[in-house]
Amino acid sequence: MNSINDSALVSAPAGRNSDATYPFAQVTLPDAETASAISTINSLLTQLPNLPALTPLDRKRMSKLGLKSRGFVDLAIEAARKDQGVLPRSIELQTLLDQDQFLKNLSLIETHLSDMTTKVEDSLMLVGNWLYGISRSIYSTMQTPAARTLMPEQQKALKQRFARSTKKKTQQATVA
Repeated sequence: MNSINDSALVSAPAGRNSDATYPFAQVTLPDAETASAISTINSLLTQLPNLPALTPLDRKRMSKLGLKSRGFVDLAIEAARKDQGVLPRSIELQTLLDQDQFLKNLSLIETHLSDMTTKVEDSLMLVGNWLYGISRSIYSTMQTPAARTLMPEQQKALKQRFARSTKKKTQQATVA
């Protein structure tokens, strides 16, 4: 969040002109741009049609390729290049090299997607925080007697978000 000032992280607007402290006040994402972004993502998925979908159990059972393991793999590939006799008979050197390049290319794509995902998640958090703060301000305003008489249904619906659980009260009464 290096481009967003700290004043944007407040839960509710400080004054009437909250747009001044909220960095996304003038940012929009029209339906056409949203559709275009989704189309681009779908296009990327069609360019990578054979990507598997593992179950959590599959993920848990597989060995992981971390930094230390990557060095081990690189040494093994180098040994296979120098002497193909170290390869199991069921594996061809070109298949091994192709899979290594495939891993490198997927890692590059994953890095870019991860950066974008982080930015989207940060934006979701910031906009959600702001909207929730504004909603609490609206709820607070709706607690006034005038709002109760003008919009009783909306006030009742908003009040349910902060309703106290009657379960705690009945448990405390039975304990005492």
